[in-house]
Amino acid sequence: DRWVLAGVVVAAVVAVDCTFTDGDDHYDLSPLTRMAGEPNFIYDDAGTTWHVNVCADVTDTQCSMPTPVCQELSFDGAFACGVLDTQQISPGGGGGAKGVNVMYSGGDDQPSCPSPRDATLAISCDEQLMDV
Repeated sequence: DRWVLAGVVVAAVVAVDCTFTDGDDHYDLSPLTRMAGEPNFIYDDAGTTWHVNVCADVTDTQCSMPTPVCQELSFDGAFACGVLDTQQISPGGGGGAKGVNVMYSGGDDQPSCPSPRDATLAISCDEQLMDV
């Protein structure tokens, strides 16, 4: 008799709490979380590509450790800019609009950047879509 053992590998994305309340304002960022198989949010900026997943780790990047923000430099490798379990959400946003800042710390360090890398995402609300 021969037995064949077959397994299925399922990619999972572990997410953290993505809600924040500031007075009467309640923010739920979970719709911004990209699940396994969905592309990361990507921003290209003059030789740097940023891969971002709000409230979960990015997938399919060159970063060597799990991270919600991966900085890929065209000239110098890829770096994790914080780890998921350090996430902090605070009031903020950008340009005076209502919103939140999502902060991550404890990322990669290297000789040219001896402190662990961190990231702050300024997420602003579209006031025209609030309370929809």
